[in-house]
Amino acid sequence: MKRTWERTRISVLANIKDAALRGLNGTGLTDAVARSRWRAERLLVLCYHGVSLRDEHLWNPGLHVTLELFEARMRMLADGGYNVLPFEEATVRLRSGSLPKKAVSITFDDGYADFALRAYPVLQRFGFHATLYLTTYYVLFNRPIFNLIVPYMLWLCRDRHCAANPRLGFEHEADLTSGQGRAEVWEAVSSLASSRALSGAAKDDLAAEVSAHLGLDYEAIRASRILSLLRPDEVSQISGSGVSIELHTHRHRTPLDADLFKREVLENRRHIEEMTGRHPAHFCYPGGINRPAMLPVLDQSGIRTATTHFAGLGSSSTNPLLMPRFLDAQGVPETTYLSWLAGTGTLLSRLKPAG
Repeated sequence: MKRTWERTRISVLANIKDAALRGLNGTGLTDAVARSRWRAERLLVLCYHGVSLRDEHLWNPGLHVTLELFEARMRMLADGGYNVLPFEEATVRLRSGSLPKKAVSITFDDGYADFALRAYPVLQRFGFHATLYLTTYYVLFNRPIFNLIVPYMLWLCRDRHCAANPRLGFEHEADLTSGQGRAEVWEAVSSLASSRALSGAAKDDLAAEVSAHLGLDYEAIRASRILSLLRPDEVSQISGSGVSIELHTHRHRTPLDADLFKREVLENRRHIEEMTGRHPAHFCYPGGINRPAMLPVLDQSGIRTATTHFAGLGSSSTNPLLMPRFLDAQGVPETTYLSWLAGTGTLLSRLKPAG
């Protein structure tokens, strides 16, 4: 009952926000803010992850958007007269006070294969530059990402029950028709992989076993490139052609130990340099996880900016190693997206449920 009430309260709050934003649009305030000096002194950094190859947006709408939605968002930027700048140029001009009005930068996290197959052609069509924060382990070991592909396959089988399989870590039949049942199977498989300290190749073999147990064709899934990252040749091809390849750690993790964290950054940089011939100096915190102790490590590593998952607009007073962004996702209403482009979205961004 408590969980149902919480969902209801959050839904009501979302509706209130949407109604308020529609009201602001109706008064013309949104356009006025977009053209204001206040907005001209601020940079909006858009954040995306994946553009669905098939149905990933239904499985995880927080990480994946449809091609149709992404095209519509880019069209809104063009039709609204927004100045889409390369991120590095935008941050330099932000500090110098020379941003053009309605400045926006586009960023993508992780480096999914769908960036080249879906997002990149759209960006080229509109003439928009993007920064791609690339995690390199699964670029070099080009298989579906274990921590994503297994939960995705369990979701594909959400119309059935799954027989027990001690070899895969779960001792009892599982109900895959419920989110809880799928989470329990994933926890069992994940725990098995962790307890055995499996290598990437061994994890991929385990994912193939899970697929076979579920009656799925893992070779077809791999061939589709769903939840796989770009190949090295694709990274090389798009680098410098309207895309800046930047840092996201090698294994998409942020160890507490400063030396291990620095190693993640430097290994990431080395591989990107090998693929692109360019020296990356901009960073994105994996999963949005950032701690104060990370900042001196990034500074010592020659990192000029680092982007977060904090929602907001960057200004000249923003710490360049804590740059805010706006995460666009499948469930974000058009009114919310437009309000963040203009700047009015920040007026209601602090409206959150109590408790």
